Amino acid sequence: MKASLLPDETARHAALSRYRILDTPPEPSYDDLTWLAADICRTPIALLTFLDGARQWFKSAHGTTARELHRDLAFCAHTLLQESALLVVPDARRDPRFADNSLVTEPPHIRFYAGASLMSPDDFPLGTLCVADHRPRRLQRAQVAALQALSRLAVAHLELGLLREVRTQQAALEEVNRRLQALATTDGLTGLHNHRAFQEALRQQCAQAARSGQPLSLVMLDVDEFKGYNDDFGHPAGDVVLRRIAAILRRNVRQGDQVARYGGEEFAVVLPGADASQAFALAERLRCKIAAATWPLRPLTASFGVATRARATPGPGRLIQGPGRLIQEADEALYRAKQGGRNQVRHAQIPHSSEGPPPGC
Repeated sequence: MKASLLPDETARHAALSRYRILDTPPEPSYDDLTWLAADICRTPIALLTFLDGARQWFKSAHGTTARELHRDLAFCAHTLLQESALLVVPDARRDPRFADNSLVTEPPHIRFYAGASLMSPDDFPLGTLCVADHRPRRLQRAQVAALQALSRLAVAHLELGLLREVRTQQAALEEVNRRLQALATTDGLTGLHNHRAFQEALRQQCAQAARSGQPLSLVMLDVDEFKGYNDDFGHPAGDVVLRRIAAILRRNVRQGDQVARYGGEEFAVVLPGADASQAFALAERLRCKIAAATWPLRPLTASFGVATRARATPGPGRLIQGPGRLIQEADEALYRAKQGGRNQVRHAQIPHSSEGPPPGC
């Protein structure tokens, strides 16, 4: 006899689909459950099955090589209809629901069946954990209780798998967001912070310096005569220069300093805690590293402008020199370095700073 569908079959199927369990490979955690069910109930066959549309699909099968069955033949389709979530058939030949079932009249000649529904947390029967035998028999009360307990464990495994999938998806989403954030704040050519990230970093460091009373310096540099370099050798060659400049800056700043591509051939370095003399010395070191580097097409230099927000008495809301003022002063110092002959460092707060390359650079 064919089992009727549940009144809320559509909702039941949606609940089952949520677990993404159908047609997945065998898993030891489920195979252990069918092995235990067969061992406890002393049956040659144990199945963990899910009812999906017109078929009964076996997630785990102990004692048979079958992987699925037409739903019209499934004993488990009747189990899903039981209010007790349990169906025991002592002798299928004597049960009018199964007497003419081909699973009974033909191989594998099922005579005994016991199945416990896999009830989802929202009370939908997703499938069954069942045992079967080729001879009629009954289960002891403890065996029935064990079968029901194992069915609950099967649902717990389903829930755990769903939780793992949710966490995996969450981790993947966080990774996507991290990459998007990196793309939004990273210069695609050099891998440095971009202009937007630089502005935010400088704003945060200015606020931190105001709270702590520590100095803060900003270095801005521009590759000398870079337009002519691009015109003579092409933009791909110019891109190589910018990437190498970025690498030199990264290798030679202090830990905690923040390097950014400000725009075009201009770069910026935020120096938390650096006073005027420390910032000037670092800028000189960077200038010398760039000038001393081996450039494949012709020598290159860079000009530097430095500005420092001096140490102040800490206090809430103190912004003696904000980001805009610091950028303006560093940019004006950079302009003086360019006008003064290039390849030099000028500091907004140090008069007559570095008029030309120092000896030994």
